[in-house]
Amino acid sequence: MNSLDNPAGSKQRAMAMASPDRRSAGAGNPPPAIPIPLPAAPSFAPPELRLAQHENIRKWVDVADRLGASHVRVFGGPVPQGATEQQAIAWAAEVLKRGAEYAGSLGITLGVEDDGGLTTAAGPTVEIVKQAASPWAGINADSGNLRVDGYAQFATMLPYATSVHLKTSIAGEGGKKEKADWKRLLTMLGNSGYKGFVGLEYEENDAAQVAPGLAAELRSLVRTVSA
Repeated sequence: MNSLDNPAGSKQRAMAMASPDRRSAGAGNPPPAIPIPLPAAPSFAPPELRLAQHENIRKWVDVADRLGASHVRVFGGPVPQGATEQQAIAWAAEVLKRGAEYAGSLGITLGVEDDGGLTTAAGPTVEIVKQAASPWAGINADSGNLRVDGYAQFATMLPYATSVHLKTSIAGEGGKKEKADWKRLLTMLGNSGYKGFVGLEYEENDAAQVAPGLAAELRSLVRTVSA
């Protein structure tokens, strides 16, 4: 399986972290969450493949532990051929629950990202986490990956969010991409009680030139919204 987060790909990836919590915003504290690329796709049906995915999660949780990270993102993977979405959700939740039990023993949280396949939309992503029913499992909420009605779907995920990615664009009600209103998204985060870190994820080829200014803009908005 290929990782969904390939640093050697054709696009550059820039990450910047900012806290929506006023107590730590701008304090120079390093982010506690380190996104680690995982080729884990927990929705695979056969028991031996689900076991393999669990072992893969353990492998990367151990890496996160050595790095001092407190959060690892995972992906839902595709719906297996011949399976229903509900079956795939149950299988993914089973693997997530087992993985979260191990991760939790090390003080690490797993966050399922809304990023294609089974987790293309907020509904199934939330359902996986609800069925896993673990305090060490949540959602790595990415505002730019949702394909339609991005603000509403983002809001659906916030009660379960353990990490957040903001992008420069978001899907409108009809699915057309539009410039993301970061202030609106950050206000939604604050109103939901979220106190984790917010990552700026920028995937265009001009990241070296553009991302620093975007990161500064995001930090400024975080402080404004948190004031």
